[in-house]
Amino acid sequence: VAIGSQLIRNPLLAVAGGLPAIPVVRPELALLERRWLLGCGAMPRGLVRWLRDHGAHVDLAATATEAAVRLTDRLYYAVMLDPRLEGGFDLVRRMKTIGDAFGQITPVVVLPLPCDDEYAVLIDPPKRAWLENVRRLPLEEALLYRDLRSL
Repeated sequence: VAIGSQLIRNPLLAVAGGLPAIPVVRPELALLERRWLLGCGAMPRGLVRWLRDHGAHVDLAATATEAAVRLTDRLYYAVMLDPRLEGGFDLVRRMKTIGDAFGQITPVVVLPLPCDDEYAVLIDPPKRAWLENVRRLPLEEALLYRDLRSL
């Protein structure tokens, strides 16, 4: 993607074959506009519907490659990750180690498996990563009404 004659590469896109991307301009303003969430992999339809019905904008990416591309398009409040997504944890590793500063601080919420009631929140692993129980703090509440970075 080019702006004028300037082409910028994002290290996250190594997952996507090194496609060029443009970082968000003044990303600090995006947080004030609306809570944008990125769902990576198979997202529970009820969760996505609830979040949208309550004012969140939810973008969906079926693959890790698609998620890497979307992460270069916008600053997301949080990334929701299906733990079964092929390449999903490689994407998280790239976000947290070689991504830009905004990828490094973007919370990643690893959704619970269908038979589980805990989800993981990854801010700056391993220092800031923890498990949360859906009965203590429902996932919907955490994503929409809480500041994941300060839990």
